[in-house]
Amino acid sequence: MVHISNVKITQVIRTLEGGGAEILAVNLHKAYLEAGHESHLIAVDGNCPEGLPGASVVSRGSPYRLGAAWALLKALRKLKLTRENVLHVHLFPMQFYVAMFRALGLIRCRLFTTEHNIYNRRRDCQLFRLLDRWTYRRYDCILCISQGVMESLNQWAGPFRDIRVAYNGIYLEAYRAAYQAQRSKPQAQGTFEILSVGSLTEQKNFPFMIEVLAACKDLRWH
Repeated sequence: MVHISNVKITQVIRTLEGGGAEILAVNLHKAYLEAGHESHLIAVDGNCPEGLPGASVVSRGSPYRLGAAWALLKALRKLKLTRENVLHVHLFPMQFYVAMFRALGLIRCRLFTTEHNIYNRRRDCQLFRLLDRWTYRRYDCILCISQGVMESLNQWAGPFRDIRVAYNGIYLEAYRAAYQAQRSKPQAQGTFEILSVGSLTEQKNFPFMIEVLAACKDLRWH
């Protein structure tokens, strides 16, 4: 395995508060710092977590404001990014802002973006297909969190030159202590304990999970 050190990596996201994409960006930032890279994490709304070096919130309010785009550009220009540096962007409208900065020649670095979902409200309007097609083509590489997300994006605005699946990672150490504590509890022999965490939305497909459990009549589960 080849170890690459001293890489300058900057991530951009709307906010550092929230669920999947935000947690992923923060965890990636921590991992980059631990690996010895120069890592920066920029948001344009919300609050900055305490004790997170290299992270900053450069604006306040809606990320759709012109002031948010201007604040982001100033922050990126201050970093003096070069062609050897990596800029990794999460979510709209940050993806559009950074694509526009590149098209105008305001930033010159390698651009990556992650697609986190199979659906967003822009896909309800065909006019946004042209916008997304233009936006995503400004990126050197598009990362998708699942095969389904990649197929959905390709169908909506593709095909793209470099698009690939990169599954979300987790910090195993954060779960090992809880796992050991759970193992130490007395349990009924042969009983499966099942936990599912997610928003109660259609795409999580909880009805299917309930159907599966209902069909498992010969198993003991909690």
